[in-house]
Amino acid sequence: MAQDQTSRTYLDQIALSLGKMVISCSNLEHDLTMAIAQILSLNEVQERTLVMPMGISGKLTLLNRIAKDYLTKDEYKRVTNITDQIRKAADKRNDLIHGVYVHAEKDKSAAVLSFAGAARIKGAAVKLEPRELELFIVNLNWLQRELTHSLPLFPKIENAPPGIGRRLSD
Repeated sequence: MAQDQTSRTYLDQIALSLGKMVISCSNLEHDLTMAIAQILSLNEVQERTLVMPMGISGKLTLLNRIAKDYLTKDEYKRVTNITDQIRKAADKRNDLIHGVYVHAEKDKSAAVLSFAGAARIKGAAVKLEPRELELFIVNLNWLQRELTHSLPLFPKIENAPPGIGRRLSD
């Protein structure tokens, strides 16, 4: 028997799944921050002042740039595959966090009004299903493990490359 998608129990399942999704996204972004800090041999103050305030897009771009400069083509491809998937997950997270929560007109089920992609102007209601949110969480946790497993590919960069950090007048 199908569950009543307008019931409080069903909406509580969605709320719980959204909360778990926020925590998983936060953990993934934290691991991305720590990965960059580890690769660049940053101390805690440097990590907190330079990397932590960056948006996830900037962190992914930086990681890709490091990978391009220091890894083999195959390793670079592996890293960019992971970062591309993290970028897509971050976009989905943004849709869920910044979307407007509504009820679908047809069946009054829970939905989020997304303004991403083709729906940028008008918005498009996307149904929320606890199962789909839980699968997204599984994917986030998998991406977190993939990111961690890619760290040994990177050399530890002890010193900035020549030219980095010099004054413009030099």
